[in-house]
Amino acid sequence: LVQHAPLYSFLLAAGGVLGLDPIDGARWLNALTCGANIFLVGLLIRRTATNLPWLWVLGSTLMLVLVPMLIIHVTALSEPVFLTCTLAGFWLLARHFESPTSGRLLMSAVVIAMTLLARYAGAACVLTGALAIVFMDSRPWRLRVRDAVLFGVIACVPMLAWMTRNMLVASTATGRELSFHPVGLSHAWQGLYTVSGWVLIPQSAPDAIRFVVWGALAILVVVVAIRRLRTSPPIPMLVRMLALFVAIYGAFLATSISFVDANTPLDDRILLPVLAVS
Repeated sequence: LVQHAPLYSFLLAAGGVLGLDPIDGARWLNALTCGANIFLVGLLIRRTATNLPWLWVLGSTLMLVLVPMLIIHVTALSEPVFLTCTLAGFWLLARHFESPTSGRLLMSAVVIAMTLLARYAGAACVLTGALAIVFMDSRPWRLRVRDAVLFGVIACVPMLAWMTRNMLVASTATGRELSFHPVGLSHAWQGLYTVSGWVLIPQSAPDAIRFVVWGALAILVVVVAIRRLRTSPPIPMLVRMLALFVAIYGAFLATSISFVDANTPLDDRILLPVLAVS
């Protein structure tokens, strides 16, 4: 096992050690992570929208009924585990920002380390956490840099150990070769069609409708953000951190497509974290 991150396979193998058939283990694991992801989305919304107590119910319900979420959670893939670790890790890190303690920083780093063990794309979670600590925390710079370095080291050490193992047994860290094939317009179109499906725009709809809908949504987000900055309390730390994650995850995908795997599809599976945190 070299090409894929190991956590999902380890979890299924652990069930096998206990006498559970791997297929049954996958069913139980996906059922548990499905429930956890519904709960975590509601929890994150409740912490950031305290003046709208009904909004977390809506968010959890959407997680339950959205077709892309259902498809991913009834398939034996690593994405459900990755999503659980991502949401839990950012929630723990937000708790650390509210009341900084070494224990909360350690717990968030350990959970974020599991995102990297679940998928190599967890590197985006590690970078998001480190940058958030440096630039979004309000404590002195010395403490920010110290915590960011500690967070990054704890989050990366398990994957570095796994890559070292891969080098010893297979002479490759991830089973991938570097080559330059820049992300192109076809990837952008595929991503646009995927996210358009999230707002129920059918595949057969004219492209102009997609541009109008997403353009209007982008303008709405900018207007709301500006109004919040001028007339309301600051945008919650968790919201800013999740927005940073979406940007970094997008940059990670563009880099991966350009230098590692040109055939990475920007479909519901790959963009699932963006859908969940949005």
